[in-house]
Amino acid sequence: MKVNAPVDAGIAPVVAALSEIDGVCTAASCEGYSSVDEEPQANVIFTFARSDPALANSALQGPPRKEPAEFAIWFGRELRRLVQDDAELSVSYSHNPPLLNLAVRRTAVTGVAGMIRRLAK
Repeated sequence: MKVNAPVDAGIAPVVAALSEIDGVCTAASCEGYSSVDEEPQANVIFTFARSDPALANSALQGPPRKEPAEFAIWFGRELRRLVQDDAELSVSYSHNPPLLNLAVRRTAVTGVAGMIRRLAK
């Protein structure tokens, strides 16, 4: 697992699934906090940086293998298609490489992790 920070148990399945995607490295995660007004959301902040030039030109199905922005667009679109409102992806381009923040409803962590594993193949 490519993780650079402690992982809360409530978001660990998503962190593990993300680590199956070559080029993804988790920077931080939080299983979320209970709130009276809203359903808690767990979060994973991660980066995407392709390190293997041989994979950059791969014709394999799955994640784009070139630029972080290309990956973010693909991942966000596919995640929305597969899990609808159970997860939301945002991107901060003020860092290099860009930081991606995946917010997941806590009740949907297991399902979202399964969908991410499907995307990783």
